[in-house]
Order: sequence, then C-alpha cells, then structure tokens
Amino acid sequence: MADTFQCPKCGAPVSYERDVIGVNLTAKCSYCNSSLSVPDATHPARVISHVNIDLRGAVPKVNLAKWILLIVLIPVIGIVIFMIAMGTFVG
Repeated sequence: MADTFQCPKCGAPVSYERDVIGVNLTAKCSYCNSSLSVPDATHPARVISHVNIDLRGAVPKVNLAKWILLIVLIPVIGIVIFMIAMGTFVG
C-alpha cells in the first residue's frame, strides 16, 4: 500500500510503501532527490543530511625507504638460506 506526504524541502509529493511489518524508514523525493525520513504519528518528515567521511587523515604515512629495504631483503635472505642449505647437502 503506497502512501504519500509532502517533501519538506521542495513541497513535491513523495510516495512510500507500507509493508506487512510496518513503514520503510526513509524515502527519496523524485523531484529534488533528497533523502527523507518518513513521517509518523510523533515525527514530521525531515530531510536526512548526508555525512561526508574524510579518511585522508586516518591513513598512516608510509616510509618508502623501509618498504624498499624490505622488498630487497626478503629475496636476499631467501638466497642466503638456500645457499646454506645447499652447502650442507653438497659438503
């Protein structure tokens, strides 16, 4: 069953669906593209603001020299272990 209410931002009619369990909590205005909370007996319809999350400060700084050293050392350590192992079997 579809119900309608007026968009609090632009005044356009907004349709939302009722299902067996209850009412969907949000609706989208097709005219101004705003996300809206569906009104009920205690709360009027409201525009839901969007939250922008900035993760630029949360990313740890990477020390490039340490990564290059690690990438070079892993194969060198593998070669040294291989040479030691081969030396014990040959000798």
